[in-house]
Amino acid sequence: MTYSELERAVDQYINHRKAEGLAKSTTDDMRYRIRKFVRECGFGTFADIDEQTAINWFVSIAQVDPITKRPALSANSRKLYSVYVGGFFEWAVFQGLIATNPCARAPRPKKFKKDRRKFRRAMTENELEKLILVARLRPMAEYSKMRIIGSRNQEYWKANPINLANIESLAEDCELLTKDVEKMRVDGLKWSLAYRMLALVGVRWEELRTLTAGQFTFGDEPEVALKSSFTKNGNSDRLPLPQDLATDLQAWIVEQAIAADAPIFSLPNKGMKRFLRDIEVAGIARYDSQGRSIDIHCLRYSFGTLLAKKNIHVSVAQRLMRHSTPGLTLGIYSQAESIDTRSASDRLPNLGYEPAAARTASEATKATEDHKSKLLKKLLANADAETLRALLAETL
Repeated sequence: MTYSELERAVDQYINHRKAEGLAKSTTDDMRYRIRKFVRECGFGTFADIDEQTAINWFVSIAQVDPITKRPALSANSRKLYSVYVGGFFEWAVFQGLIATNPCARAPRPKKFKKDRRKFRRAMTENELEKLILVARLRPMAEYSKMRIIGSRNQEYWKANPINLANIESLAEDCELLTKDVEKMRVDGLKWSLAYRMLALVGVRWEELRTLTAGQFTFGDEPEVALKSSFTKNGNSDRLPLPQDLATDLQAWIVEQAIAADAPIFSLPNKGMKRFLRDIEVAGIARYDSQGRSIDIHCLRYSFGTLLAKKNIHVSVAQRLMRHSTPGLTLGIYSQAESIDTRSASDRLPNLGYEPAAARTASEATKATEDHKSKLLKKLLANADAETLRALLAETL
């Protein structure tokens, strides 16, 4: 493939950003977006660059579709194009390859809340337990099913899918069918630990992929250290680990003989394909009645929601999730379900009189007698002589 002058300059810029410590997934996305901009604008050399063409391109990706009433690209995608392309041309100006940045006056999205393309939801504790169980057993269960009925019998696979009812028995059969069961067991254990790290520690997928064994500290206060080159905010940090998870991670590192500088998990760039298959087997719907979806990043939503359910103070939750503002922690990542709101409502005090049915019989009787006594005193105090004689005659 023939590269133009601008595309070769893009490769030099990407190498420069890699040297600064940016993650590979970020630089790959950066290269893809800058090259797409250059090709769609028809720029081959720096001499071809026209400021108005660049501005028109940014305007085109923000145009609203008349049917869907949504822009061609989400605000987040438009922001990435603006940041990546603008950063490339700023670097080119610094290198003396171009006089000015042609994207300096290009429109930039500002309102993200009204332009969100995806609405996620947190997974419940029951769903998380199902997901982790399926992640651990599915590799062995699928191998057993393949050996029993054959990998080409697709109709049988569709008619008799793996689910929560049969996954454990199929996983047990795997030990009888092959001596290579250890390979499937390790794969399942790896993914179950990865899901637990996402849901119980709150790390992001890219951060999880880059964690090495040397970044973990075990003992009475286990924790994991995050490097600044792989975090979203560019800051290093240390996060506590739940004791049960830390014990399992330590056993994993010892069992697999992972070196201190080696990644603790070997994971793909994107884990959605595996995740979607796991939730399908677990019987978890990807979309709910409100149109919200779940993906791997929803495990981080689940982490924030679990913190809220355990009554963790918002300042602590914000610190654990590494958010810039408490509003982000409370507004998006902490989702209260209907059962939580009902539980909270039931805890409120009763500010009215206690119902008579809730009192004991003696208390109810005493209250009735007191009420009659007070009413009688009031009548006697305001009654005339004739009324008093009538009451006295009735009593006698």
